[in-house]
Amino acid sequence: INCEPVENWESKEYATMKRILRIKFDKSKELYQKLKETGSAQLINNNTYRDEYWGVYYGKGQNLLGKILMEIRSE
Repeated sequence: INCEPVENWESKEYATMKRILRIKFDKSKELYQKLKETGSAQLINNNTYRDEYWGVYYGKGQNLLGKILMEIRSE
């Protein structure tokens, strides 16, 4: 396992997470079906661990995980 820091990680993490989630849903048709069943609902990663980057904490956050899931659902 390569534990070296990734150069410009901040510019790559969104695409990396999206690629990982695509693989996850490609491998599990059951999970993909559950994602599709959410229809057009807005998906929000509410959390209590203060993550305002991937989710929403007390109404504040970028919700990037939710946005990726909605992108994958619409593809």
